[in-house]
Amino acid sequence: MHISLTLNQTTSAYRKLLVIAFASLTLTACASHYGAAVIVSTPLGAEVIDKETKEVLGVTPLTMHWKNSSGTRETITLELNKAGYYPKISAFWLDMRQRNAKAARAEPLEVDVKMQKIGEQ
Repeated sequence: MHISLTLNQTTSAYRKLLVIAFASLTLTACASHYGAAVIVSTPLGAEVIDKETKEVLGVTPLTMHWKNSSGTRETITLELNKAGYYPKISAFWLDMRQRNAKAARAEPLEVDVKMQKIGEQ
């Protein structure tokens, strides 16, 4: 069996192939990347606040995930507060290497924060 294509059909087929390839590359570049961390404090039960948004995220121990579209590392800055202790700022690098939140939460970075009791040195 012999199939002959005209120049228009061949050009149209190449255009479709180029559009599919371009769309694939564009969608891959825009994919979300995730990273996760488990925040543990000494003592436990400290309130965790996102320094950038001032949002209360929860209480330690706390597992959180973040996402970005670039897949690069991000600096995460948190503030921990607990009655009877000085507020503590903690910043850490987080690799955004996972393709979904579930995978990121399965391998969280452990961030240990030691808080100082008010009046102690």
